Amino acid sequence: MYSTVKEALKNSGTFSLGQAGKAERELMQNEEIHFAASVNFSMTRTTENLKIDPFKLKDKVNGVIVVTNKRIYFVGGFGNRKTSVQMPIKNFQSMDRKSSLRMGKLRIQGMTSMFIVDGTTGVLKALEQAVNNAVYGDDVGGGNVF
Repeated sequence: MYSTVKEALKNSGTFSLGQAGKAERELMQNEEIHFAASVNFSMTRTTENLKIDPFKLKDKVNGVIVVTNKRIYFVGGFGNRKTSVQMPIKNFQSMDRKSSLRMGKLRIQGMTSMFIVDGTTGVLKALEQAVNNAVYGDDVGGGNVF
């Protein structure tokens, strides 16, 4: 567990210009931070095949994804254009990942929405482990993902 989003970002090896403070302000009382990373994010309602395309930025927003004991949430955007979405842990349904040697995508399926996260393979593995730990408990998967 981490005491701040900035601490979790540092541990993930990612950084975010100005988004860490926004993500910190989104925390609710009694939330424990399991993971945070700077990623490219999109949201969809379709179940299309995952394609690794890290340089295609259309419909993606850069920001911070945070996994807590209660929800998965994303905060991003520039200036006054803020994007904030969340998925309660109780609404989690499934997750799948497609990776190359360095980059990949992770799809997190909820009851009514689907998060698509682009990032490095190491960050996505750590995010996947954090979601599993939040949903199923800390004994899932075991070991360090890096």
